[in-house]
Parts: sequence; C-alpha cells; structure tokens
Amino acid sequence: MMPPFAALKSLKTAFRPSRNNIPWLILCLGVLGIFLFVFVLPHGMESERLSRGIAQRQDEIRTQQALRPVQAELQAILDEPLPGRLHADMLTGETVLQLEDAAPRIRVMAEEASLDVRFIRPDASALARDGVLLVDCSLAGEMFRLWEFLLALGGNPWLLDVRDLEISSGRTGEEIRMRLLVAMDKG
Repeated sequence: MMPPFAALKSLKTAFRPSRNNIPWLILCLGVLGIFLFVFVLPHGMESERLSRGIAQRQDEIRTQQALRPVQAELQAILDEPLPGRLHADMLTGETVLQLEDAAPRIRVMAEEASLDVRFIRPDASALARDGVLLVDCSLAGEMFRLWEFLLALGGNPWLLDVRDLEISSGRTGEEIRMRLLVAMDKG
C-alpha cells in the first residue's frame, strides 16, 4: 500500500479535504504545535523577559546618571574634615566615646548642672560616617544652668558640634532640645 502523499498528483489535491488525508493533517498540526510549544514559545517568552530586564536596567542607568552630581557632592562633604577642624583619622582614645558611653556621660554632665533630664538617646539611624554619632537630648531647667552645661560640654574633645538647639519656656523653667554630634570609637 502506498502512503497517501505519494499518490497525490498535485499540491492542490493535498489540501483538499478527504477522509484519507485527515489523519495526516492532524499529525502535521500536532507536530507543528509541539514545535511551537517546545521551541518557539519558550524563546519568545525569554525574549520578552530579557526586554523587560533591559528596560529596567535603562531606567536604573538614567536614575544613576541623574543622582551622580548628588553623589559627588556628598562624597566631597564626607572627604572634608569633621566639624571643629578635627579629622576622623585624628581621633584617639581620649577624643572618642564608645556607643554605650555617650548617653550616660552626657546625662551625668546634665545632672551635675542641675538640669532635669527628659531623655538622652543616640540616634543610630543618623550615623553620618564611621566614627560620628548624633545624640538627641531633651532637658529642662533654668537658663544659667543650661549655660553651665553647655560650657562643660564644650570642653570635651569628643563633642564635635551642637547641631540643633531649641529653647522654649515651660512650666518648670526652660525646655531645651538639642542634637549633639559626638565622635565615636570606630572599632
């Protein structure tokens, strides 16, 4: 018996529906479908995934190019000496505090100046760079006591700067809020 395709005289008769060529047509469509699902569709999906990745990377590159001047400005700030003309490399054991010593040491100084300590806490989220820490303080008391505290505080080599100082009147005297920039041990 001869296969149906060998018996066909022309291409025109190959696509004419008949009972003899329906199984071959189904078989060809199945092979074509398998080819599409195995080879073409995965490559199309991979191509789409890569196109999305390229678009994301191009967005990231545009963002980085837009932020490059800001980064250069921040790097220039970080390369400058710390406030008070003290550079981070110059910090020694006498000029720095340990993280756990910062708040207690400032608290003792405030209590020696007879100020009411509301809170003194390190702001660890505001680390500007290694070796520097912001300490938030809230105190209450008389103005001349605050002046004594600030004079005593200013004599310490680990105090780099008083970042914010806000004084307002309260029921028990003056309310004082401040942020201190303290030199910390890098180790």
